[in-house]
Amino acid sequence: MTGSDPLRPVRHPIPLLVLGLCGIVLTGAVGFAVTRAPHWTVWETGLLDSISATHVAVGLALAEFIAWFFSPPIAAPLTFVIAVAVWALTRSFTRALVFAVMVGVCWGATESMKFLVQRPRPHLSATVVDVPTSFSFPSGHTAFACAIVLALLLTLRDWRFEWVVIVLGSGLVVLVAWSRMYLGVHFPTDVTAAVLLTVSVAGVVIPLILNVAMPAVRGRRGMGARRTGTAGRTGTEGAIHGE
Repeated sequence: MTGSDPLRPVRHPIPLLVLGLCGIVLTGAVGFAVTRAPHWTVWETGLLDSISATHVAVGLALAEFIAWFFSPPIAAPLTFVIAVAVWALTRSFTRALVFAVMVGVCWGATESMKFLVQRPRPHLSATVVDVPTSFSFPSGHTAFACAIVLALLLTLRDWRFEWVVIVLGSGLVVLVAWSRMYLGVHFPTDVTAAVLLTVSVAGVVIPLILNVAMPAVRGRRGMGARRTGTAGRTGTEGAIHGE
């Protein structure tokens, strides 16, 4: 696969934008609802306590590794490395840039939702790790994993092995979501909302990139090329006529 063909615009951008915006609003509404519903929090806390009763050494080690691997200090260099891999695979800097922008915007939206909703972290009867001091809703780790998968599906969507990204990516998102609940640092609604928010933000970002930003850039490049060509022809004609 090469990146010689540009990423194609979305056929129906307006419905996608509307669905994306509705998903973002819905995520925020759910966040405010569960944060201000003590009974719901008690039920989710009980579920996390039940999960903690199943802890085994191998599971904890895997969950802690996932927590480190998708943590903010690793997220930026990991995004860069994957973007370089996309560039190498597609031979397209544009696709690599689109990948990085999508992941960055989705992650930024997650952090913004955290500060907007301000849901406290779970308080379990027994904890095995230090509970982060940041807010809980939605899960940043889960959102980051989901953003990587969606960005890869967009930038590699004409790759013949796209199904590999779908299968492995879906498994990765589920695994990361499980790890956050297994460690007791996120409620089930936190990880569910992370997927919903990331998909919704992608629904807004993709049309803006493919249907607005990229055509505008290509139009400017084409205009510049035409101006350069016109100037070249004018100079040639002047030389012919001795001007």
